[in-house]
This record gives sequence, C-alpha cells and structure tokens, in this order.
Amino acid sequence: MSDQAPVRIAPLPVAAAMRRSRFALVIALIVVLAAIIAAFLSTRKPDNPLDPTNPGPHGSMALAELLKQQGVQVLFVRTLGDAQASLGPDVTLFVGNPNLVPAEQVRELVSASGRAVLVEPVIPELLDTVAPGITTAGLRDTHAVEPACADADATAAGTVDSNGVDYTVATPTADACYARDGDAWLVRTGVPADRLTIVGGARAFTNERLDKQGNAALTMRLLGANPRLVWYLPSTADPSAIAEEPKSITSLLPSGWRWAALEVVFAVILLGLWRARRLGPVVSEPLPVAVKAAETTQGRAGLYRRIRAKDRAAEELRNAARTRLASRTGLGRNPSPDALVATVAHRSGRASAEVGDLLYGPGPRDEQNLVELADRLDALEREVRRP
Repeated sequence: MSDQAPVRIAPLPVAAAMRRSRFALVIALIVVLAAIIAAFLSTRKPDNPLDPTNPGPHGSMALAELLKQQGVQVLFVRTLGDAQASLGPDVTLFVGNPNLVPAEQVRELVSASGRAVLVEPVIPELLDTVAPGITTAGLRDTHAVEPACADADATAAGTVDSNGVDYTVATPTADACYARDGDAWLVRTGVPADRLTIVGGARAFTNERLDKQGNAALTMRLLGANPRLVWYLPSTADPSAIAEEPKSITSLLPSGWRWAALEVVFAVILLGLWRARRLGPVVSEPLPVAVKAAETTQGRAGLYRRIRAKDRAAEELRNAARTRLASRTGLGRNPSPDALVATVAHRSGRASAEVGDLLYGPGPRDEQNLVELADRLDALEREVRRP
C-alpha cells in the first residue's frame, strides 16, 4: 500500500455560498412573512359603527338586510352631495352622525325628505336649527325602557335598549318617548308630526342588539315607512364636515406605506446586527452626567409649582390631551375646537358641554383642582380609546 495523503475534496461553490448567505436568507424570509401578515391585516374590514355593509357587532348589516326583505330600497351614501341628490318626498333619511354636518345642511336634508331619523345629535346649534325646543339633558346608560308615549311606532315596538343622550322637550308639538326622570330618549317632531325623529343612541340599530327587546320592531318602523331609504354616514373625510382635516404628506402616500417602512427598518436593524458581529465588542464609555427622564419631569413640575403657574400647567395638560385625542380620532394635528369636542363626545359618550369644559375650560383654582383636572383628562382619554 502507498503512503499517499488522503485527497481533500473542496466544497462546491454553490454550497459554500449558501452557508455564507444563510443569515441574509433568514432576514429575507422574515421580511416576506411580515409582508404577508401586513397584507392580511390590511384586508380586514374595520367594525365601522352603523355601517349597513358591516357584519360586525357595531355594524348594521342585519337591519339593512331586513329592510331590503320588506321591499325597502336601501341606498348607502357617505357624502352630503350624494345624500342631497337622492332625497325626495317618498324617501326616509337616516343620518348616523349628524354632528359632523353643518346645521343648515342638516335642516335642508330633513326638509327634502319624507321622514328623517337623526342619531344622537348633541351640538346646540344643530338642535336649535333642526328641532327648536329640544336640548340635551345628559347621558344615559343602556336601559330597557317602555315607550310611555302616544307615538304609534314606539307603542308597537314596546321596550327597547335606550342608551346615549337624553333630551329635554320644551315644545308641545313634539312627542317624547322612552322617558326617564322627565327626559326623553326618542323625540318625534316636525310637520307632519312624525317628519323628524331624534334618537339618543345607536345601540338599538346594531347587529349586536337588534334581536333584543323591541329593537328590531322600532328601528324597522322608523326606517321602513317609505319605499326608499337613504342611509347617510358622514365622516371627517366628507367635504361637508364641520372641520376639514388638513392634508399632510403622509395622507398622499399609499395606505400600506407604514408597513413597508416598518419592514425596511426591521431589515436594516437585522442587517446591522449581522454585520456588527465582525466589528468586535462594543466599548462603553461612562457619561459625565446621567439625568433620568423622571428627574427632568419632576424638576419642571417643581418650577411650575414654585412660581404658582397653575394656569400654565393646566394648559400644558390640556394641550397634550388634545393632541393625543386628535390623533386617536383621526382629526389631524390642528382640528377646530368644535370638531374635536363633537368627535370626542361621540366616541366617549359624554355630553359636548362636559368635553368642552375639560379640553378648553378655565384654569384651576388651586393645586387640588389641577390634580383633579389631570385625572379627568386621563379618564376621558381612556374612554375614547375604547372600541
């Protein structure tokens, strides 16, 4: 036998390249998976309240389908122009959030329709224009209440789930139904007597509660009296809204740009971690001074307290709360006070006067009032954060 050394076979170039690039392949796989997840999430339909095409708990698809089965033609519109073009004497108008439409425009819509149903109008100017003598009286938790009025639709429906806002009726021509402590949840007024219906809350119209109590009977009688129904859901994107949302650079970008940017940032971070392994350990250097964020906040608060700047501190708290609420409700960076108050009141279930006092009210009398203001602002933000 010979003493020849064993022959070493060099690895194939493709296999060696695969081993060297395995980390990059893992990163690419993660990016692809993240893109698939982002695409899936972007296709999920949000649970838009009172949307007749929304099958979710807060949508109203069930009510719309029942009306269609009864021969009612349901036309779903999102802009004031489409609503105006679709009205007539044989049409019922249903407005899901009339607080986002100028009062005069709502009055014209009601006048152009055969019957009109407004859900939870709370702005005083709107009520004075559309239904003089009717004002908001406060909030109402969900209660099963008897109609206790002479209105035929309410009497036939019986007990319903009432929630949202109560109304004080000071006009003898209106019929106040589902009253509690003298304040009504449903008011029928106008000429003829049932031309305009004001409902204090939207829960009876939703898929989640339609089959409870007499909710289906009441809502179908309110919306199905005429052969055609115009279902109008205004929003801040509607040109007719009280406060038009300012256009920003980000609003002009495609809807999925945030996910794409997040994927790029994630890939860059992983690539940096991969390449940083070749640079050796990180050398740390002690900083000359390290100041904690909490100490900075306490120091600034101490300065405010020393100079007794309660008004300045309260304005800082309110400004921060207004900024966060405007961002959460989609009103942009600088919404008008009326639009912010109306939207926050609708989302939180509070009265507009209470929300306006919290966000734009006078300064506190003392430090105890300042602490209470901070707690109340936190509670308001938590309520708006709820779905």
